Amino acid sequence: LQVRFGTKIPNLTPLERIALTSNGNLQRIFSSYYDAPVHVHVDRCEMRSSDRREAGDDGGSGASHQYDLLNHFELVNGNDSK
Repeated sequence: LQVRFGTKIPNLTPLERIALTSNGNLQRIFSSYYDAPVHVHVDRCEMRSSDRREAGDDGGSGASHQYDLLNHFELVNGNDSK
């Protein structure tokens, strides 16, 4: 990543590099990394406006669309959350 993006994203931690390059389930990856349950909270999930116009009222009925997502992850340590 450092070679490809240079100073645009400097000083990434190993966990940040994993998150940026993973193409799988981040909840599973973070849970494995921390050896603890991880909960995902969806704060926002909106179809992009250009896709919404193309989909029409029926939601696209099987068409592929792009969404803007905002999630946060909660690491659960025993009885404490954080």
